[in-house]
Amino acid sequence: METWTTFDQVLQGIKDNPHPIKKKTIQSVFNTRKDLSRIKDYLLSSFQNEKYTNPDFEYTLKYCFERMMRFLFVQIRSGKIITFAHVENTKFRNKWSSHLKTNAKTLRKKLTSFTKDTRRCRLNRIEEDATKWSATNCFVNPYSYSGEGVGDSHYEQELYDMLQECTKKYKLPDTDLIINKKDSNFLRWDDKYPYDVYRSEKDPEQVGRHFYPILAIGSSIHHADIPIPYPQDWDLPKPVQTPWSQRQPRAVFRGASTGCGVEANPRILAVQLSMKLKSQGKDILDAGITKENCRLRVVDKQLDWIKLKKLNIPIVPFMSREDQSTFKYILHIDGNIAAFRLSEDLQSGSTVLKVQSPYTVWFTPLLKEYEHYIPIKADLSDLEEKILWCQSHDSECKQISEQAEKLVKSIVTHERILQYWKYVIDLCGNGI
Repeated sequence: METWTTFDQVLQGIKDNPHPIKKKTIQSVFNTRKDLSRIKDYLLSSFQNEKYTNPDFEYTLKYCFERMMRFLFVQIRSGKIITFAHVENTKFRNKWSSHLKTNAKTLRKKLTSFTKDTRRCRLNRIEEDATKWSATNCFVNPYSYSGEGVGDSHYEQELYDMLQECTKKYKLPDTDLIINKKDSNFLRWDDKYPYDVYRSEKDPEQVGRHFYPILAIGSSIHHADIPIPYPQDWDLPKPVQTPWSQRQPRAVFRGASTGCGVEANPRILAVQLSMKLKSQGKDILDAGITKENCRLRVVDKQLDWIKLKKLNIPIVPFMSREDQSTFKYILHIDGNIAAFRLSEDLQSGSTVLKVQSPYTVWFTPLLKEYEHYIPIKADLSDLEEKILWCQSHDSECKQISEQAEKLVKSIVTHERILQYWKYVIDLCGNGI
C-alpha cells in the first residue's frame, strides 16, 4: 500500500488515472430483496441531496487533505483496484485552536497538577504551536507530530479485503473512493465546521460547495458521510450460546471511557447509576469502565479529561463475551462514533438496551425500536425503569433478542456486505 504525504502526490495520482466524469443523474442500479430496500432508499436519499450535486472532486480531496489530515484514497478501473493509498498531511495546520481557551502552557500546568509521571500524559511531548494540534471530533491530540502512525494500517486490511472481494463478485464502474477512517464524522449537512465543539459557525469553505461523497466507518444524523460496513462485521465472531433461562435478569456494560464529555459522559453516567442502584440494594445493573487514559476532550472550549479517581469510579477487569452472555440485557453505549460492537451485541442472545445517540451505522435503516432493541434516553434517566420493565416482561425481551439475532444473521454476512459495497460503488461511479 502506498502512503502519500503531500497534496501534490494526490494530484499526481488522479492525473495518472483521471477521475471518471459522469452526468448529473441518479441511475437505478438496484436489484435487491425486500429487507434491503430501506438501505437502498437511505443511500439514494443521501446521494440525491444537493450536498452531492455536481460535486467538485478535486476540491473535496483538497478539503479532506487540509481538514481531515488523513484518509484512504481508492481507485477502481476496469474492475480492479489500481490505487489503495493512505493519505497523510504531515504539514497539517488546524483552523480551530485559536477558539480554545487552553494553550500549551496552561495544558501542561493542568496535566502536571494531575500527575507527575511525564510518561503517563506525555507531558514532554506537548506541541507548543497549537495550530499543529489535531482532532478527532471532541478529542484533541496536542502532541508533537513525530511521523508515528504514518501509513498506519488500522482497519485497512479488512477494508481492502472487502473491496477486493467486491471487484471479484460484481462488475463495478470506474470510480474513486474517499474513505474517512477516523473515529469521527466529517462533512456536516448544515455547512458548519467538521467538529462544532470548537467552532459552531458555518465554514465558508463549505457554504455553496458541492462535495464528492466521503465514506466513513459510521455516520450521524448531522453528517453527510456515507456509512460503510465495520471491518469487525467482515469477520464477525460467532455468538456465545447461553440459554435464555440460564441468564441473570440484569444489565451489563463494559468499555473504555470513550465518547465526548467528562462528567456528563454517558458511559460515566452508567457506572454512577450502577453504583447508586447497588447502594440502594438494587442489583440490576453491572456497569464498569475497564480503561482510563489522559485523552483530552473539548468541554466548553477548554481541554479536560475524565478523572475516574475524582469521580470515585474504580477501574474494573475486562469481561469476556462469554461472561457477558450470562446477562439477559446488554447496555449498548456509543463512544466517539457508533460503537463497533453493535452487531456483536445484537447477535449476543441478550436484549440490547441501546442508548440514544446521533450516530448511525450502515444497517441503521433496518433497526426498529422494541423489535430489535429497547431504546434508552441519552441521559439514562429511564434506564432503571426500562430494566425493571424487562424483568417483568421476560417473554417480550426474549423475543426482541431473538429478532435482533435473526436480523444480524441475515444482514451481517459476506454476501450482504459485498452487496452493500456494490450499492455505494455504483452510486459513486454512476450516480452523480
